[in-house]
Amino acid sequence: MKIRSKFSRLASFMCFLLFSSVSSTVFSMENKIEHNLVTIKGTVKTEGHTKAEYPILAKISCVEAINIATKRIPGKVIECRLENEGGFLVYGVEIASDDRTIMEVQVDAGNGSVLSLEEDHPEDEDVLKEICK
Repeated sequence: MKIRSKFSRLASFMCFLLFSSVSSTVFSMENKIEHNLVTIKGTVKTEGHTKAEYPILAKISCVEAINIATKRIPGKVIECRLENEGGFLVYGVEIASDDRTIMEVQVDAGNGSVLSLEEDHPEDEDVLKEICK
């Protein structure tokens, strides 16, 4: 009886450790995604360059980035901006999708690949209604 009791406690403890490890890993990944800690690897480095030089460094245009982004997320383009993301030059293309979700598509300014898709939440509901008309 004592052996079964010790085994039961040991099995319970092992399940607790396993669950703790899995749940902390899931939380860690959700936290990184939610707080935009996912590493972006682009092809055009921004180190040593000013914002004024970004358009010269870009290998594709904003129009090309919009075309690439809207193939991934169809909808109404809200904004396209050239920006430094983790030391790499990317286009941030915001799109109001058909289901009234605002998505940001990050497109590599060097080769045009889609680096990330992220749902954006506008602070003002009236802004969302105006955009999605």
